This record gives sequence, structure tokens and C-alpha cells, in this order.
Amino acid sequence: MAAPRVVSLVPSLTETVFALGAGPALVGRTRYCVEPAGTVDKVPALGGPKDPDVAAILELRPTLVLMGVEENRREDYDRLRAAGLDIFPARVRSVGDVPPVVVEIGRRLGVLEAARAMASEIEGAAESVVTFVADVQRQAEQGLLHAFCPVWRDPWMVASQGTYLADVLRRVGLPSLLHHPESSEGSAYREVGLDEIVEVDPGLVLLPSEPYPFGTDDRDEILSWPLRASREGQVHLVDGRMLAWYGARTASALHALSLLALRWVGAEDDPKTAPPTIH
Repeated sequence: MAAPRVVSLVPSLTETVFALGAGPALVGRTRYCVEPAGTVDKVPALGGPKDPDVAAILELRPTLVLMGVEENRREDYDRLRAAGLDIFPARVRSVGDVPPVVVEIGRRLGVLEAARAMASEIEGAAESVVTFVADVQRQAEQGLLHAFCPVWRDPWMVASQGTYLADVLRRVGLPSLLHHPESSEGSAYREVGLDEIVEVDPGLVLLPSEPYPFGTDDRDEILSWPLRASREGQVHLVDGRMLAWYGARTASALHALSLLALRWVGAEDDPKTAPPTIH
């Protein structure tokens, strides 16, 4: 059987391929596939998730193309499929979707044992953070601490329910009243105005580093808003990969975010039973 030749158009799946020990199979990636740093750089970049160089991909004759239903465009999938390429379109809308995706990638790349081990680790992490959610809820004043976690600004946008990001926050005890069900058009994101954010009055604001690169200026602006989170200084810059990258990073992200949530709600010390951070 010929060695697999893989093109990945999803940064988190590119990282996962390497974490599974199948990095040598990767012959193409997007310019946003930057992990593992220092190793993935050797793989040719073929555009971005939303603007891949389809002609260059076809020239590489990959045996498998990894795509994401949320990350990539249907028209690019159709063009690659019409050219006869084998495509695995990962559909990940919750933490529970990640293990089977990892296992399927492992099966296709001949690293099934490593994939099953990673899937088991993710499932274990999801189970272990359940107790942390109860602690977060207990520590939070005025009941459950609601979060505001934008993914874009100008206009401000948030994820909808039924997205991986929303599920990660919910699982670590930081759900958002702004995560409404998807619209009838099936959009995973929606615009929110300042008046709606103020009305919800979140007790915690998380500003991820991607897809929009929120920084200190954005944090300072929100600290001036009439929000509980702003009054209590609970506006934090966070690594967006903890919230949006699924696969190799899922288990460690759940562990890290659960511990951060406890600190944010006023727990003085990390519980001794805290699971370790893997990455």
C-alpha cells in the first residue's frame, strides 16, 4: 500500500496529524497551520482555509485532503471532489464530536492506535472537568457566571449554540447568554450590539487571540463599558486556540480553561485533584 499523501486545510487538524505521529505524510497545509512550530514550516503552504490554492493542491496528487465543515468553503470542497480527490470533511460542533474525528483520521493515516489513545484522553478530560463546573458555579457570585466571548469586532460577533467554542465554554462552567441557537440560515455566528451585551451584563469577558486578534486596546475599551465584568476587572485576553482548535489540543484546553475559570471566579488555590495541563 502506497504511503498516504495528505493536505490539511484546517490548522487544528494539521497539528493533530503531527501529534498522531503522521507528520511525514503531510505534503500541504494552509498558511495558518503554524503548529507544531519549527516542524510544520517545512510543509508547503497552499493558501488559507478560505482561499486555498486548488490548482497547487491538485498538482501534489494527495491521497487525502482534510477539511472542516465550519472552516472551509463548500465551493472548494466541490472543486477538489470533482477532481477525484478523497476528502475527509470534519464536522466538529462539540467536544463530543472530536474523538470520532480523531479516530477516523488515525484510521485513514495508519496510526489508529495513537488516534484511539488521543480520543480516550479527550473523553477522559471531558469527564474530569465536570466536577470543576460545579466548583465554578459555587464560587461565582449571583449564581452562574455568564461570559461574553466575541470572535470578531466591527461589528461585534459571537458564536452560536451548536459550535465547538460555545460547547467548550459551557463544559468548563462559563456559558454565555449571547450564544443563541443558530439562525434559520444556519449561521454559526451572529452580530451583537453593545446594548444587548450590556443588557446581558456578563460577569466575565474573554478576548481570544483568533480569529480576530484581540489585544490590550480592545481589553481597555471593554473595561470602560458598564458591565459587571468591567467593574470587577474580569476582562481577559486568552489564547484562542484553547477555544477553537480541536483534536490534539482539546484535552489540555479543557484542563487549562477549567483551572482558569476557578481563578476567575475567586478560588484562592487550584484544587489538588486538578488534572494536569498536557500542552
